Amino acid sequence: NIPSEYAFLSKILFSVPDKENTSFICVFANNFLSAQDKFKMTFRRYLMNNSLIAVIQSNFSESNKIQKIILVGKNKLDNPHNSLRYFITPKDKNISEDDISRIVQKCLNNETFDEKEFYNISKIKAYTLQEIRENDYQISMPQYYEDEVNPNEIKSLSEIVGDLKT
Repeated sequence: NIPSEYAFLSKILFSVPDKENTSFICVFANNFLSAQDKFKMTFRRYLMNNSLIAVIQSNFSESNKIQKIILVGKNKLDNPHNSLRYFITPKDKNISEDDISRIVQKCLNNETFDEKEFYNISKIKAYTLQEIRENDYQISMPQYYEDEVNPNEIKSLSEIVGDLKT
């Protein structure tokens, strides 16, 4: 009764010798982040504590309109308590491979993101393991909202003063 994606990832996580560090990228149902049944909650808790690097919201499938997420991680993180976990929602399906590569490199380097840095292409929220635990391992993906102010369009106080002087 174990869904195939959980069985696949379990094999990756637990069949690799301890000396090897194996990375994974796999597609999961969107309810992975909020599922309440005991098995899925335990699995989510294990991944967030030990393996997860990023969760990426994928676009709707053209054929069935089912939302999926992409999990990125390693069978064992080197320093799980000090590593950030990234939750990424692309703005639209036209995100370029170069943009994805830049975002992924920052995630792999455990770098924090400035909210403005990728706002035009993707919303990214980084959480510490402590923040995830405080939320009982249930995290919402960042979202774009209608009428949301683009932080890249907000002028600094010095720019406003300069405009007033002009």
